[in-house]
Amino acid sequence: IGVTINSILKVMVKNDGTEYNKTLVSLDEVPTAFIDKLDFVMATLRSKNICALLALQDYKQLERDYGTKNAEIILGTCGTQWIGMMHNPTLGDKLVKMFPEYAELQTNISNSDSGENISESYKRTKSLTVDRLQGQPTGHFSGKIADGNPPLFPCQYPDGRTFKILGI
Repeated sequence: IGVTINSILKVMVKNDGTEYNKTLVSLDEVPTAFIDKLDFVMATLRSKNICALLALQDYKQLERDYGTKNAEIILGTCGTQWIGMMHNPTLGDKLVKMFPEYAELQTNISNSDSGENISESYKRTKSLTVDRLQGQPTGHFSGKIADGNPPLFPCQYPDGRTFKILGI
């Protein structure tokens, strides 16, 4: 399978970017089909305006079949990420670090004999937590979209057919 996928990808990469415009390359169970220099292939496809979608059940499979260093590089190459329920807290910590923090405004109001005092400050807050990832029910995903507006999203497939972005 890996040889066939590599052959198809080489043909797509050799074009000037117009023949395969608006193309999606979707590879499910990526760890089971070894693709040499997968991170380079993904970057090259992106430069040709071809979207590459990699799917896997667990990051540990990618580490096992591609090696820890290559798995890290492949994960780093993925700009857009959808993450479903997971049970691996070590991976959860790694993914949470890849998501940005945001500044949350906090307002404090205190009363004294001299009057009311209002102070505002900003607190750095994580946009995604390990608990949230581990607590997602089946069909719920969190993610980030490269150059997206909005860049982060929660979503769900409640009945397996319809897609709904929550809170947007």
